Amino acid sequence: MFGGPLRAVPALGEGHEVSSLSESGTGTELASMDKPNWLKNLLGWRNVLPWGGQPGTRSNLDHEAEYRRYREKGLTAFGQRKYTEAIEALVRAALFRPGDPEAHFNLGRALSAAGKIEAARQVYLRALVLNPHHREVRSALLALPPLPLGREDFQVKQLLHIHETSFGVLEVKKGGFGTVYVVVSVKSQKFYALKTFQSRFLWSDENRKRFEREALTWIQLDRHPNVVSAHSLVKIEGFPCLWLEFVPGSLADVLRERRLPPKLAMKWALQLCDGMFYVHQKLGIVHRDLKPPNCLITDDLVLKVTDFGLARAFPDVEQRSLDISELSSETRAYFTGVAGTPYYMAPEQFDPGRKLDTRADIFAFGVMFYQMLTQDLPPIGAAQAHIAKHASAHSIPDDLKEIMIRCVQPDLRRRPNDFRDLRGLIERSYRRLTGVDAPPSAGPLELNAGDWNDKGIALEELGNFEESFGCFQRALSMDSKNAARWVSHGEGLMRLRRFSEALDSFDRGLEISPNDPDLWSGKAIALESLNRLVEARACHERAVQLHPQDETLWMNFGAMLGEMGQRDDAIRCFEHALKINPRDADCWFNLASNLIQTARFQEGLVSCDKGLAIEPRHHILWNGRACALKNLGQFQEALLSCDRGLEIEPNYTPLWETKGYVLRSLGKIKEASECFERAQALPKRQVGAFWTGGL
Repeated sequence: MFGGPLRAVPALGEGHEVSSLSESGTGTELASMDKPNWLKNLLGWRNVLPWGGQPGTRSNLDHEAEYRRYREKGLTAFGQRKYTEAIEALVRAALFRPGDPEAHFNLGRALSAAGKIEAARQVYLRALVLNPHHREVRSALLALPPLPLGREDFQVKQLLHIHETSFGVLEVKKGGFGTVYVVVSVKSQKFYALKTFQSRFLWSDENRKRFEREALTWIQLDRHPNVVSAHSLVKIEGFPCLWLEFVPGSLADVLRERRLPPKLAMKWALQLCDGMFYVHQKLGIVHRDLKPPNCLITDDLVLKVTDFGLARAFPDVEQRSLDISELSSETRAYFTGVAGTPYYMAPEQFDPGRKLDTRADIFAFGVMFYQMLTQDLPPIGAAQAHIAKHASAHSIPDDLKEIMIRCVQPDLRRRPNDFRDLRGLIERSYRRLTGVDAPPSAGPLELNAGDWNDKGIALEELGNFEESFGCFQRALSMDSKNAARWVSHGEGLMRLRRFSEALDSFDRGLEISPNDPDLWSGKAIALESLNRLVEARACHERAVQLHPQDETLWMNFGAMLGEMGQRDDAIRCFEHALKINPRDADCWFNLASNLIQTARFQEGLVSCDKGLAIEPRHHILWNGRACALKNLGQFQEALLSCDRGLEIEPNYTPLWETKGYVLRSLGKIKEASECFERAQALPKRQVGAFWTGGL
């Protein structure tokens, strides 16, 4: 019920990204199984064996013996329903026989039995690329549950709602994975950019985690003149969206028109060094995809680095895939590949699993610097030779040619150590070529109270509640006369279940702004948590009186009425909220919950389906759908809804309970008991749960 207000980006680059398998093909239909090019390409590097040798370079007998050993171990574990062990062993078997569709088929069966449906789908697709006529694989693929609900990306002219603020979508820019929406605030008419992943990746757990890594990277950075600033992270219709400053142009746009004079090229190169040195120093990350489209140019000709979608911390360069995070790193590597844009990638980036450092980004800088002065892009894998041969023909000064060649050395030990060292080299050339000192280096900017508040909201959205609350405290200490700071502070305390302190925060805010509806709503929820229901109701009523067009206030009021058993009044509140904003999946969930509790199962099912059309990954709505279907006697469809919900959130207790009741209704007593045992082992108290026992 409790949910704080949601507060609400640079063009994605062009270029061909070498993606991991988990980014492609999730929605591929069986009818197009005659070796699609995307799968051929993705499987190309997997022709090498996992420990570096080509097939035949080690004893084939050794490989065959290892394959048989792991296959037998995996199938034995599979027969004993020890699915995690089976997956571990069968992945290893598949790595010893990467060209054998049977090896991938066995792995797919284990993944499917473990409930990892979309991972199994990808493995079966891989097997069909190897043998499009494999009947067992085709049958297994067809036997999987249908592809989950999809939805469209946001469209131009669509209004996006973030709490009380609306944003109009002006432009949509898509890259290989992400989408950037250029939006304008209806209220302030300011331009922003919202970045999220494309809707076709909605059911890929790896890609969601990848986006969250990118978001966390940006949120942890302080503001810097040469790094695109992240205001916050907001959720819009189930999509986590990075809310970033809007920068209208990019280096790629400039280079399409002309090459740069040396002085401007050096100026932007220095700014790039400042931005990259800051992010490396602050977080120890490797960008891994530096290229002109990811270097934005402001109206006053300042370069800002953007797009940390491929960034990794130095100790953590593995990509995780799908819903397999609990498996070993070697097993997860089965699903991953290399990533980056090939023209700018250092040689070590083409080695899957290779640990990268700053010098990979310095290689990309060398290619870019040459391109800035020439509009010429060296061939993949031949940057050093190409620059050495062609730089003079483009009249590149010898100083700068030497810097480029040093940056693109195949041996990373011969490149500059970091961007500070690289900046020093460019500074000396700048002085020699222009006769004046280079512009001074830029450091991070000081954060104000609003920045700390926005950072706290983003960290809260990512589930980092303690760190988030620290940001709210920092904002409050800088701006204690602002009522909005007390709203965030109180909500942060609520997240930490410190309800009495939260109540005090809301009261302190009301002393400053006695007519703030968010403070009244927050106070109401704190009072509910303290079981002071009469006072809570009065506060909810005050909130909706002050701002009757805020659907969140009506939803919070309805949630309280529902918990008090006043379900007809609760339903009216939710219906009123949905008239204001029919795109609120949480409100559809609350409406469905109360309809189901009043035995209006068909209406509850309709409400669940309307919510899932907006947020297909809303696991609580899948549970509500399963409850409605069970009570309508549609047990098989209810079971499928349970499995969909559990694939999204395998530790959600009510889903295991619902599944147990459905299985019991089907006469599957043993399987039902296993579900109830699983539910017993999980935490009991979960906000927003449907009660299933009596339904």
